[in-house]
Amino acid sequence: SVSITDSFQLLVIICGLSYLTLKITSTLPTGLQEALAQLPPEKLIFIPTDKLKDLFEWLSLFCIASLGNMTGQDLGQRMFSAKSSKVAVQGCFIAGFGYLVIGSLPVLLGLLASSTLGEYEGSVIPNMIKNYLDPISGIVFTLTIISAILSTITSALLAPASLISHNFLRYRLEGVSTLLLSKLSVIFITSISVFIAFMGESVYQLLEGAYTVGFVSFFAPVCIGLFSQKLNEKAALATILLSILIWSPEFLGYEDFPLSLLAVALSFPCYFVFYRVLEK
Repeated sequence: SVSITDSFQLLVIICGLSYLTLKITSTLPTGLQEALAQLPPEKLIFIPTDKLKDLFEWLSLFCIASLGNMTGQDLGQRMFSAKSSKVAVQGCFIAGFGYLVIGSLPVLLGLLASSTLGEYEGSVIPNMIKNYLDPISGIVFTLTIISAILSTITSALLAPASLISHNFLRYRLEGVSTLLLSKLSVIFITSISVFIAFMGESVYQLLEGAYTVGFVSFFAPVCIGLFSQKLNEKAALATILLSILIWSPEFLGYEDFPLSLLAVALSFPCYFVFYRVLEK
Protein backbone atom coordinates (compact mmCIF):
# COMPACT_ATOMS: atom_id res chain seq x y z
CA SER A 1 0.00 0.00 0.00
CA VAL A 2 2.85 2.38 0.80
CA SER A 3 4.56 1.56 -2.50
CA ILE A 4 1.37 2.24 -4.49
CA THR A 5 0.71 5.51 -2.64
CA ASP A 6 4.30 6.68 -3.04
CA SER A 7 4.29 5.77 -6.72
CA PHE A 8 1.21 7.90 -7.37
CA GLN A 9 2.63 10.82 -5.38
CA LEU A 10 5.96 10.61 -7.17
CA LEU A 11 4.18 10.52 -10.54
CA VAL A 12 2.41 13.78 -9.71
CA ILE A 13 5.67 15.33 -8.46
CA ILE A 14 7.52 14.27 -11.63
CA CYS A 15 4.76 15.72 -13.83
CA GLY A 16 4.74 18.93 -11.78
CA LEU A 17 8.53 19.31 -11.90
CA SER A 18 8.61 18.65 -15.65
CA TYR A 19 5.80 21.14 -16.27
CA LEU A 20 7.47 23.76 -14.06
CA THR A 21 10.82 23.26 -15.80
CA LEU A 22 9.30 23.52 -19.28
CA LYS A 23 7.36 26.65 -18.33
CA ILE A 24 10.41 28.39 -16.85
CA THR A 25 12.80 27.44 -19.67
CA SER A 26 10.26 28.58 -22.29
CA THR A 27 10.04 32.04 -20.67
CA LEU A 28 13.79 32.67 -20.53
CA PRO A 29 14.52 35.79 -22.58
CA THR A 30 17.93 34.54 -23.75
CA GLY A 31 17.22 30.83 -24.06
CA LEU A 32 18.40 27.96 -21.87
CA GLN A 33 21.89 27.55 -23.32
CA GLU A 34 22.70 31.26 -23.08
CA ALA A 35 21.29 31.44 -19.54
CA LEU A 36 23.55 28.57 -18.46
CA ALA A 37 26.52 30.11 -20.26
CA GLN A 38 26.07 33.30 -18.22
CA LEU A 39 26.41 31.45 -14.92
CA PRO A 40 29.63 31.79 -12.90
CA PRO A 41 32.08 28.97 -13.83
CA GLU A 42 32.25 27.71 -10.23
CA LYS A 43 28.53 26.81 -10.36
CA LEU A 44 29.06 24.47 -13.32
CA ILE A 45 31.82 22.34 -11.77
CA PHE A 46 30.52 18.77 -11.55
CA ILE A 47 33.45 17.15 -9.72
CA PRO A 48 35.83 19.49 -7.87
CA THR A 49 39.44 18.44 -8.45
CA ASP A 50 41.44 21.54 -7.56
CA LYS A 51 41.67 20.65 -3.87
CA LEU A 52 41.85 17.15 -2.42
CA LYS A 53 39.62 18.17 0.50
CA ASP A 54 36.86 19.34 -1.87
CA LEU A 55 37.13 16.11 -3.88
CA PHE A 56 36.75 13.97 -0.74
CA GLU A 57 33.78 16.06 0.40
CA TRP A 58 32.11 15.60 -2.98
CA LEU A 59 32.84 11.87 -2.92
CA SER A 60 31.45 11.63 0.60
CA LEU A 61 28.20 13.37 -0.36
CA PHE A 62 27.87 11.22 -3.48
CA CYS A 63 28.30 7.98 -1.49
CA ILE A 64 25.92 9.14 1.23
CA ALA A 65 23.22 10.09 -1.28
CA SER A 66 23.57 6.94 -3.38
CA LEU A 67 24.37 4.31 -0.73
CA GLY A 68 23.10 5.76 2.54
CA ASN A 69 19.55 4.52 2.08
CA MET A 70 20.49 1.13 0.64
CA THR A 71 18.86 -0.67 3.57
CA GLY A 72 15.78 1.57 3.62
CA GLN A 73 12.51 -0.31 4.09
CA ASP A 74 10.91 1.59 1.21
CA LEU A 75 13.52 0.19 -1.19
CA GLY A 76 13.24 -3.28 0.30
CA GLN A 77 9.48 -3.51 -0.08
CA ARG A 78 9.70 -2.50 -3.74
CA MET A 79 12.22 -5.26 -4.47
CA PHE A 80 10.43 -7.92 -2.43
CA SER A 81 7.07 -7.08 -4.00
CA ALA A 82 8.40 -7.63 -7.54
CA LYS A 83 7.09 -10.73 -9.32
CA SER A 84 10.62 -12.08 -9.94
CA SER A 85 14.26 -11.37 -9.15
CA LYS A 86 14.80 -10.27 -12.76
CA VAL A 87 12.04 -7.67 -12.49
CA ALA A 88 13.48 -6.49 -9.17
CA VAL A 89 16.94 -6.01 -10.70
CA GLN A 90 15.57 -4.23 -13.77
CA GLY A 91 13.40 -2.03 -11.56
CA CYS A 92 16.43 -0.95 -9.55
CA PHE A 93 18.35 0.00 -12.69
CA ILE A 94 15.38 1.89 -14.16
CA ALA A 95 14.78 3.66 -10.84
CA GLY A 96 18.46 4.61 -10.59
CA PHE A 97 18.37 6.11 -14.09
CA GLY A 98 15.15 7.96 -13.27
CA TYR A 99 16.68 9.19 -10.02
CA LEU A 100 19.47 10.89 -11.98
CA VAL A 101 17.19 12.29 -14.69
CA ILE A 102 14.41 13.61 -12.43
CA GLY A 103 16.93 14.73 -9.82
CA SER A 104 18.61 16.93 -12.42
CA LEU A 105 15.45 19.05 -12.81
CA PRO A 106 15.66 20.73 -9.35
CA VAL A 107 19.39 21.25 -9.98
CA LEU A 108 18.59 23.00 -13.26
CA LEU A 109 15.94 25.14 -11.58
CA GLY A 110 18.42 26.06 -8.87
CA LEU A 111 20.98 27.16 -11.46
CA LEU A 112 18.35 29.30 -13.19
CA ALA A 113 17.08 30.87 -9.97
CA SER A 114 19.33 33.94 -10.18
CA SER A 115 18.10 34.79 -13.68
CA THR A 116 14.43 33.90 -13.16
CA LEU A 117 13.69 34.98 -9.59
CA GLY A 118 16.23 37.74 -9.01
CA GLU A 119 16.26 38.60 -5.32
CA TYR A 120 14.15 36.14 -3.34
CA GLU A 121 13.70 34.77 0.15
CA GLY A 122 13.26 31.12 1.10
CA SER A 123 13.66 28.04 -1.08
CA VAL A 124 13.86 28.04 -4.86
CA ILE A 125 11.06 25.59 -5.77
CA PRO A 126 8.31 27.22 -3.63
CA ASN A 127 9.17 30.64 -5.07
CA MET A 128 9.07 29.28 -8.62
CA ILE A 129 5.73 27.57 -7.97
CA LYS A 130 4.36 30.87 -6.66
CA ASN A 131 5.66 32.93 -9.59
CA TYR A 132 5.19 30.60 -12.56
CA LEU A 133 2.32 28.18 -11.90
CA ASP A 134 -1.38 28.97 -11.89
CA PRO A 135 -3.09 28.69 -8.47
CA ILE A 136 -4.70 25.28 -9.11
CA SER A 137 -1.50 23.66 -10.42
CA GLY A 138 0.50 25.23 -7.60
CA ILE A 139 -1.90 23.94 -4.93
CA VAL A 140 -1.94 20.39 -6.37
CA PHE A 141 1.84 20.31 -6.69
CA THR A 142 2.42 21.69 -3.20
CA LEU A 143 -0.08 19.35 -1.54
CA THR A 144 1.45 16.37 -3.33
CA ILE A 145 4.91 17.28 -2.03
CA ILE A 146 3.54 17.68 1.50
CA SER A 147 1.70 14.34 1.32
CA ALA A 148 4.85 12.61 0.04
CA ILE A 149 6.81 14.06 2.96
CA LEU A 150 4.18 12.89 5.44
CA SER A 151 4.13 9.45 3.83
CA THR A 152 7.91 9.25 4.18
CA ILE A 153 7.69 10.32 7.82
CA THR A 154 5.14 7.63 8.69
CA SER A 155 7.23 4.95 6.99
CA ALA A 156 10.37 6.17 8.76
CA LEU A 157 8.60 5.97 12.13
CA LEU A 158 6.83 2.64 11.62
CA ALA A 159 9.82 0.72 10.22
CA PRO A 160 12.18 1.06 13.24
CA ALA A 161 9.26 0.83 15.69
CA SER A 162 8.20 -2.48 14.13
CA LEU A 163 11.74 -3.83 14.29
CA ILE A 164 12.11 -2.87 17.95
CA SER A 165 8.76 -4.29 19.01
CA HIS A 166 8.73 -7.50 16.92
CA ASN A 167 12.42 -8.40 16.90
CA PHE A 168 13.52 -7.24 20.35
CA LEU A 169 10.86 -6.31 22.92
CA ARG A 170 8.53 -9.21 22.11
CA TYR A 171 11.12 -11.73 23.33
CA ARG A 172 11.92 -9.82 26.51
CA LEU A 173 8.38 -8.78 27.49
CA GLU A 174 6.47 -11.92 26.61
CA GLY A 175 3.43 -11.04 28.72
CA VAL A 176 2.81 -7.74 26.95
CA SER A 177 0.75 -7.45 23.77
CA THR A 178 2.82 -7.01 20.60
CA LEU A 179 0.39 -4.31 19.45
CA LEU A 180 0.98 -2.35 22.66
CA LEU A 181 4.74 -2.76 22.27
CA SER A 182 4.45 -1.44 18.70
CA LYS A 183 2.50 1.62 19.85
CA LEU A 184 5.01 2.35 22.62
CA SER A 185 7.87 1.92 20.15
CA VAL A 186 6.27 4.44 17.78
CA ILE A 187 6.05 6.97 20.64
CA PHE A 188 9.68 6.26 21.57
CA ILE A 189 10.97 6.65 17.98
CA THR A 190 8.87 9.80 17.47
CA SER A 191 10.26 11.39 20.65
CA ILE A 192 13.84 10.73 19.55
CA SER A 193 13.07 12.02 16.04
CA VAL A 194 11.59 15.28 17.36
CA PHE A 195 14.61 15.79 19.62
CA ILE A 196 17.02 15.23 16.71
CA ALA A 197 14.94 17.49 14.45
CA PHE A 198 15.38 20.43 16.81
CA MET A 199 19.14 19.82 16.80
CA GLY A 200 19.40 20.36 13.03
CA GLU A 201 19.86 23.68 11.29
CA SER A 202 18.01 22.73 8.09
CA VAL A 203 16.02 19.93 6.47
CA TYR A 204 18.94 19.22 4.13
CA GLN A 205 21.33 18.82 7.07
CA LEU A 206 18.94 16.43 8.81
CA LEU A 207 18.46 14.40 5.63
CA GLU A 208 22.20 14.19 5.04
CA GLY A 209 22.75 13.12 8.66
CA ALA A 210 20.08 10.41 8.41
CA TYR A 211 21.57 8.99 5.21
CA THR A 212 25.07 9.19 6.69
CA VAL A 213 24.02 7.05 9.67
CA GLY A 214 22.77 4.36 7.28
CA PHE A 215 25.90 4.59 5.13
CA VAL A 216 28.33 4.43 8.06
CA SER A 217 26.47 1.79 10.05
CA PHE A 218 25.01 -0.69 7.58
CA PHE A 219 26.81 -0.48 4.25
CA ALA A 220 29.75 -2.71 5.20
CA PRO A 221 27.75 -5.36 7.15
CA VAL A 222 25.18 -5.63 4.34
CA CYS A 223 27.87 -6.02 1.65
CA ILE A 224 29.68 -8.61 3.75
CA GLY A 225 26.41 -10.46 4.37
CA LEU A 226 25.70 -10.55 0.63
CA PHE A 227 29.12 -11.52 -0.68
CA SER A 228 30.96 -13.34 2.13
CA GLN A 229 30.49 -16.67 3.87
CA LYS A 230 32.27 -15.50 7.02
CA LEU A 231 29.28 -14.27 9.01
CA ASN A 232 29.16 -13.43 12.71
CA GLU A 233 26.48 -11.34 14.40
CA LYS A 234 28.73 -10.05 17.19
CA ALA A 235 31.43 -9.08 14.70
CA ALA A 236 28.83 -7.14 12.68
CA LEU A 237 27.57 -5.30 15.78
CA ALA A 238 31.13 -4.48 16.85
CA THR A 239 31.87 -3.15 13.35
CA ILE A 240 28.76 -0.94 13.41
CA LEU A 241 29.74 0.48 16.80
CA LEU A 242 33.33 1.14 15.70
CA SER A 243 32.18 2.85 12.48
CA ILE A 244 29.86 5.15 14.41
CA LEU A 245 32.65 6.02 16.85
CA ILE A 246 35.02 6.89 13.97
CA TRP A 247 32.34 9.05 12.33
CA SER A 248 31.13 10.73 15.56
CA PRO A 249 33.61 13.69 15.46
CA GLU A 250 32.15 14.67 12.08
CA PHE A 251 28.64 14.45 13.53
CA LEU A 252 29.74 16.77 16.35
CA GLY A 253 31.12 19.41 13.97
CA TYR A 254 34.55 18.28 12.71
CA GLU A 255 34.77 19.36 9.05
CA ASP A 256 38.44 19.04 8.05
CA PHE A 257 37.94 15.56 6.56
CA PRO A 258 34.84 13.48 5.71
CA LEU A 259 35.18 10.83 8.41
CA SER A 260 32.19 8.94 7.02
CA LEU A 261 34.34 7.68 4.13
CA LEU A 262 37.12 6.69 6.52
CA ALA A 263 34.66 4.88 8.80
CA VAL A 264 33.24 2.81 5.94
CA ALA A 265 36.66 2.05 4.47
CA LEU A 266 37.95 0.81 7.85
CA SER A 267 34.80 -1.12 8.69
CA PHE A 268 35.52 -3.85 6.10
CA PRO A 269 38.94 -4.96 7.43
CA CYS A 270 37.79 -4.37 11.02
CA TYR A 271 34.88 -6.78 10.54
CA PHE A 272 37.17 -9.62 9.49
CA VAL A 273 39.51 -8.87 12.40
CA PHE A 274 36.54 -9.10 14.80
CA TYR A 275 35.35 -12.23 13.01
CA ARG A 276 38.70 -13.98 13.42
CA VAL A 277 38.96 -13.02 17.08
CA LEU A 278 35.41 -14.09 17.94
CA GLU A 279 35.58 -17.35 15.98
CA LYS A 280 38.62 -18.59 17.92
